[in-house]
Amino acid sequence: MNTKINKQFLGRIFLLAVMNVLFSGYLFSDLNSFKNDRIIHFLFGSISVECSSNIILVMFKVIPIILFLSWVVNKYISELKDNFLYIFLRTNNRELCLKKNMVKIFISIFLYELFVMLIMLIFFIAPRESKEISVINLVVLLIINTLQLFMLAMISNMLVLFKSEVVCNLGNIILTTAPLVIVGALYEERKQWIIFAKWFPLNLGNYVYLNSMKENIISILLMIVINFVLYYATAYRLKKYELLE
Repeated sequence: MNTKINKQFLGRIFLLAVMNVLFSGYLFSDLNSFKNDRIIHFLFGSISVECSSNIILVMFKVIPIILFLSWVVNKYISELKDNFLYIFLRTNNRELCLKKNMVKIFISIFLYELFVMLIMLIFFIAPRESKEISVINLVVLLIINTLQLFMLAMISNMLVLFKSEVVCNLGNIILTTAPLVIVGALYEERKQWIIFAKWFPLNLGNYVYLNSMKENIISILLMIVINFVLYYATAYRLKKYELLE
């Protein structure tokens, strides 16, 4: 089992990256009123607290992510599950197979975020009169979004591997939509509680970026820890996994 991304999946990744930027560009059509760093934040797929109270805008935000999880990420794990007998009767180390799949998923997510970044730089930032942009902010945002999507992918993979694709697809919708809707509801009803919802792990990439470099670093470290915990939880569960389940 290698870690190369085939052309079919590469095409899906690029298509979904284009969809992400187009949806985000549509939601924030008045981009001339924003500075470049803020435009990049929104075009990467992030959403403002105010927009989180609008379910239509939330759906535009989460649709590309849900499709990415279903069409790309979950397909890798589904293949591993479908070939369980072949893989694990010939391979003593189940964790090695899991690691290779995780590497493939991480590469796919990084390519997706990289495509998003390149598309928005070429078509949204380059035509602007002011092309000044913070490279550090760009790199930080790339890291945060990659880690957040990988965290979602890890949870989604546990669902598809140990439950079913139906449960996984439902879980993908809840995981991507519920945290944003909660922030929107708090914005309308309990503004003083928003700070807690913004720091919920699945919201880190949506709201924390650009607040301060300190918060960026904290969110990155937090997501790294969570991803390691999710990986080892999956690896432990996989060791106990039986064909009859």
